[in-house]
Amino acid sequence: MENSSIVVVAKIILQADKIAEALAAIETLVAGSQAEAGVIHYHAHQSRAEATEILFYEKYENKEALKAHTQSAHFLAFSAQAPGFLAGTPEIKQYQFLY
Repeated sequence: MENSSIVVVAKIILQADKIAEALAAIETLVAGSQAEAGVIHYHAHQSRAEATEILFYEKYENKEALKAHTQSAHFLAFSAQAPGFLAGTPEIKQYQFLY
């Protein structure tokens, strides 16, 4: 059986004076994303060394689930809010199943 899952790893850097605002938005994004059909994992992690560094680990059943996520209301709302608390451009990488 073919494994068509997709993993997304995204790293964002927050403005130091906007961490609380950003974490509230991230909490809403994660809660909505975890409830989506086709989402296997959706977690946000904060660096132990740098409080402004957030890493997202996302796993989707397939490319259709990833596409649906990027069109969801909570993702679009987060994307609209993010310029107000991001320091720089997010680093986003996609991975396919290997073994």
